[in-house]
Amino acid sequence: TAYTWEINPYGRSKIKNEQDIAGYVERYGLSAIILKPSVVMGEEDRPYKGHFGQFILMVVKLHRGPEQVRRVVERALWLPLLRPEFRVPGNPPAVLNLVRIGDVIQALVNIEKPGTYWIVNDSPPTLQELGDWVGEIIGVNIRFLTEKFKPSVIEYIFQRKGAAFLPYLRGDSFTHLASIKATSVDREFIQNTTRSLLA
Repeated sequence: TAYTWEINPYGRSKIKNEQDIAGYVERYGLSAIILKPSVVMGEEDRPYKGHFGQFILMVVKLHRGPEQVRRVVERALWLPLLRPEFRVPGNPPAVLNLVRIGDVIQALVNIEKPGTYWIVNDSPPTLQELGDWVGEIIGVNIRFLTEKFKPSVIEYIFQRKGAAFLPYLRGDSFTHLASIKATSVDREFIQNTTRSLLA
């Protein structure tokens, strides 16, 4: 399981799964290992789109058509190339606890005793840091805003199609629950991952 906060059907399903497992353990005298990684990210040598990768690809896809038109107009009129702004409902200083898939694999190999294990990043990046790092690669100025705003057409489509992502953009804080500490996720890792998603 991963997120078990009741913020969406996914989180509620994880709570239900853990309750079912606990029931089987008690009823049948079984032992169980419950692994709770936070948001899992692929790596260059272990590609996995995951939720964050899907978020990136959705932003890119929504900007691809309008961006091409805008670039043609900018070139034709000799205008400086500008990065379009993309506003997303979210809490800029909140953190998003991302873990590398390699850390999850290593935990699966190393865990021997029954129990519940949280795999978390000790110093997760803020949402705005993630937006800035990804934006540098995809050429979009991603801004997370806590206040309500009137979305552009692209922002509106994202909010509709990406509704499953939005609860996670409030941030999370699982560092106090850490059983297994994951490798740091920094600017270089996020940008390399973004490049590999776009390749």
